[in-house]
Amino acid sequence: MRHIFPLIVTVLLLNFSAVAQGIDRNYNKIGVSGGYLFSDIDTDDLPLSSSNGFTLGLETRGSYSKTMDFIYAVTFYNQQVDLQTVGINGDELVNMSQQSVQLQFLASYNIFRHHLSVEAGPAIAVQGKFKPAEESQQNNLVAGYTLTRVQDLRDLSTIDFRIVGGLTFGIEPFRISLLYMRGLTNTLNALNGTNPELSDLKGNNNLLAVRGIIYF
Repeated sequence: MRHIFPLIVTVLLLNFSAVAQGIDRNYNKIGVSGGYLFSDIDTDDLPLSSSNGFTLGLETRGSYSKTMDFIYAVTFYNQQVDLQTVGINGDELVNMSQQSVQLQFLASYNIFRHHLSVEAGPAIAVQGKFKPAEESQQNNLVAGYTLTRVQDLRDLSTIDFRIVGGLTFGIEPFRISLLYMRGLTNTLNALNGTNPELSDLKGNNNLLAVRGIIYF
């Protein structure tokens, strides 16, 4: 994934430059963001619960009109959830993490220009391996299963299409952003058929990011 991030950043900047001809040049900003991520996989098929991680990103914001901005962003997410397992010493809650890089395009409606806006749009994320915090937990059995171990869950779906909605507020150059992301892809689909116990699994990512953004 370390090769994907710079590639997406380059594509992001090239795309923004290409469309900038149709955007109000009086307001074109580059933003650096970072913050707290609440993440969960919405499923009834695995004993997962929500946990928290972090997010870092780069975005460009340009005005199309006084009431409308467009935002292009590439963001790194450290997604984490908790998995109920059975280890050598009995029940054990295992923290699972997955890294992803997300590219998104949002339309932003300015309620109070440069101070309060609402955003929505599509996103696509490239997801890495689903791994426990400690290597020693790889062989724990997943609670409710007799054959499936933590290591059997490492390969979730690589691509996740998402819908994004949120709110940004503050004063320049610093703003606070709240973004909710819902995965449209069955992120557990890649696990189906990998062992006799894993079939017809369904699950979707639910993410809430609380970020600070500095614009230049």
